Amino acid sequence: GIYERNKTRSVEQIIADLRDSDPIVRSACSYELGRRKNKDAADSVAVLLTDKVLWVRVSAAIALVELEDNRGFPVLRSALATSKQDRLSALQAAVALAKRGQEDGMGLGTECLSDSSPLIRRYAIDILSRSRDEDIAFGALDKGVADADQAVASRALSRLGDIGGARSVEALAKAASRDDLFVRTAAIDALGRTAMCDAIPILIDLTGDAPEGVKQCGRCASFREANCRRVKELMGFTPPALERADDCALFQKWSDVVRREAAASSRASRG
Repeated sequence: GIYERNKTRSVEQIIADLRDSDPIVRSACSYELGRRKNKDAADSVAVLLTDKVLWVRVSAAIALVELEDNRGFPVLRSALATSKQDRLSALQAAVALAKRGQEDGMGLGTECLSDSSPLIRRYAIDILSRSRDEDIAFGALDKGVADADQAVASRALSRLGDIGGARSVEALAKAASRDDLFVRTAAIDALGRTAMCDAIPILIDLTGDAPEGVKQCGRCASFREANCRRVKELMGFTPPALERADDCALFQKWSDVVRREAAASSRASRG
C-alpha cells in the first residue's frame, strides 16, 4: 500500500503527492512526513489543514504535531468536539494535543479508560499518561499495566519506559516481578529504556535468573552482555551474568548517566 511505498520514496516525491486527488494518498503522505520528523515539510503539510475531507485534515494536524508545529490545534480541537460521532478521530486528536502539552482530551481519556474495546483503552493510556498531574498519569498507567489485554498492558509499560523517573522504575520493577511472562519481558525492556541508574541493579537481579523467554529480550540480552570492565568501574563489582560483548549502546546510555551523576557528586563534595 501507499504507506509502505512511502517509506522508500524521497521527501520531494511525497510532498508532491500531498496534492493527489485520492484522500488516502494525501493522508498517507502527511503521515509519512510526520513520521520522518521532516520539519522543512511543515508548510506543505499545513496546506491540508483546509482539505475538504475531515480525516485528511486530522491526519495533517497530527503530522504537524510530530513536526512540533502547533498550527493544527484548531483542527484537532474540532475533531475532539465530535467524539460522539467519530470517537476514533477524537481520540487520535486528543493524543496529538497531549503530545504538545494540551490537556483538552483528558476528559475523553478518562471516559475511555474502562471501555470494552482494547484499542480505545490503548488510546486512553496514550492520552492520560501525558497528563501534567502525575497522579492521573500514573493511575492510568497502573490500570493499563494490570489490563488483561496484552496490547494495552504493553502500551502502558512502554509509556513508563518513555517517561522514566523514579516512579516509573518503581512501577516497572513491580511489573517485572509478576508471573506473567509477557508482562515481565515488556517491563524489563521498558526498564532498560528509562536510562535510570536505579534500574541497573534491578535488571541485574532480574536477568540473572529470569525465565528463558525473558532472557531472549533484545535489550536485556544487550544489557547482560555489556562490557564487564565498564560495569566494574561503575559499580565496584562484575555481575557474573555480564561476560561477552564488547559494546552496548543501551549500557553506554546508562554509563553516561552514571558518570554525570558521579561528576556532580564529586564537585559538590569539593564544595
